[in-house]
Amino acid sequence: MKWREKIKNSFFNNDYSELKVAIFAPHYDDEINLGGGLVPYLIERDANVYIVYSTNSDYAFPPEIRAKENINACKVLGIKEDNIYILGYADTAFKCEEHLFCGKDKVVKSSNNHMETYGVNGREDYIFSKTGHHHDYTENNYYYDLKSVIMDLKADILICVDLDEHPDHRMLSLTFDRIIGELLAETKNTYMPYVLHRFAYAL
Repeated sequence: MKWREKIKNSFFNNDYSELKVAIFAPHYDDEINLGGGLVPYLIERDANVYIVYSTNSDYAFPPEIRAKENINACKVLGIKEDNIYILGYADTAFKCEEHLFCGKDKVVKSSNNHMETYGVNGREDYIFSKTGHHHDYTENNYYYDLKSVIMDLKADILICVDLDEHPDHRMLSLTFDRIIGELLAETKNTYMPYVLHRFAYAL
């Protein structure tokens, strides 16, 4: 069944059990603005909802606290802990020299002196759980990790943060669009998800 028919059948037949939805958020809490109203509706109808966070939300507060708050918030929405993925990159300031998009292979250091992906509270970062090693903080690694999780999930509906003034939001939005554009341009590609963007800042 093609993705368009699958989505249409889910909505018209009120059967969401085969539907996979993935939300791509830069920080813990951005998922609320991206899909806080939609997620409970989908989960009540047995849809499979996943959230992918690009950062550990570790700039202003300890990541352990933010991660614990995130688990509790996702429980309220009805999202299973096993359906939460973290890429493990740094929550950054607004200075370009500290951000991944300043160089393809340039390794950057976060405000907390991290230079590679890491997990929090016993939950490993995505690439470590998949390959057994962390990734340096580079733009190319970020691209690779995001594309990898997109292709592993192959959700029918993808909801990603839209472009706004925060560099982490920009990084996720632009990299996501690049990946989707490349996938759709591949001649033998059969994965064609329904893609939505929503602002998490400038509402």
